[in-house]
Amino acid sequence: MIGANNESLRPALTGELHPYLIERIRGWVDIDERLARPEEVLEAVRGVMDAHLEQAERELLERLAAERATDGRAAEGVEAVLPALVEEKVETLLVREGAEAPGVKCVTCGWMGPAGVGRCPVDDTALDAVENIVEPAIQSALQQSAVVHVVREPYDGERLVAPLAALLRY
Repeated sequence: MIGANNESLRPALTGELHPYLIERIRGWVDIDERLARPEEVLEAVRGVMDAHLEQAERELLERLAAERATDGRAAEGVEAVLPALVEEKVETLLVREGAEAPGVKCVTCGWMGPAGVGRCPVDDTALDAVENIVEPAIQSALQQSAVVHVVREPYDGERLVAPLAALLRY
């Protein structure tokens, strides 16, 4: 996002920027960056940021739906996503905003599963109950360089119902 108080700066900047930087510009705001307070800058860019985030979420949800429709590279729900995280298959972890789900975790090997499993299928260790398995799932995704995207409230009828979903690498 670029903020400037003069329309004549836009052509000058776009004429000087490398094309790959121009592709990354999400919007322009008319603001005097020298006089504007931080709250004013935030308010000026909020609409562009929200529109960009909404578009990114829509694309992720559409991709998830398309992959699920063809039994492709997608998982939805704690029972399907946690094994994919354990196997390090997750490319993008989608987390419903405010999501919580009980689960279990192995303190020895890190295996995670839904609530109700008593022993680790990998090393037969007794599993620890976790009140909210979403947090360890996010940590696991980040450790394997997966993108984590928190999906906000539904819009235009599109929503993530399950606490977790994933787009898979393979």
